[in-house]
Amino acid sequence: MSWGHIEFYFKKDYKDFSLSEFKCILHHMVLRFCKKRKFYLFEPTPDCFLAIEDPEVEYILKHLKDFKADFIKKITYKPNTEDIYNGEGFLNVMDAVTNHILFTPSSHSFQHIIHCCFNAYAAVKEKDFYENSVLSS
Repeated sequence: MSWGHIEFYFKKDYKDFSLSEFKCILHHMVLRFCKKRKFYLFEPTPDCFLAIEDPEVEYILKHLKDFKADFIKKITYKPNTEDIYNGEGFLNVMDAVTNHILFTPSSHSFQHIIHCCFNAYAAVKEKDFYENSVLSS
C-alpha cells in the first residue's frame, strides 16, 4: 500500500474563492483518480491536498492539467507520502467523511455525518478501531 498527494496551491490575492467550486473539483478528481481510500485536508503549505491510497501515478500526472480554476495557482503531485503510518481507523473515518462531504446533499446534520462515518466503519471491531487509530497515540 502506498499513498500520494495531489497538492493545491491557491492564488493568495484571489478574492472570489469558491468552496463549492473547489469541492466540485475534488469530487471529479475522486471519481477519476481514486479507487480506494482518500481524504483531503486544508493546510498552510500546500493550501490543500487530496491524499489517495494506491494511486495510479502515471494516469494522475497525465490528467492533472484537466483541472483548472481561477483561484488555483498550481496543482502538483507528491508520491510516497507518509499517510501509510496513519492508523487504519483514522484512514477509514477520513475516507467516510470525504465520501459524505463530496457525494451527499449538504442538508445533512453533523450528527448524521458522524453516524454515516461509523456505519461505514461497522465492519471493523470497535477494539481494533481504537487500537489502530491515531486516537491511541
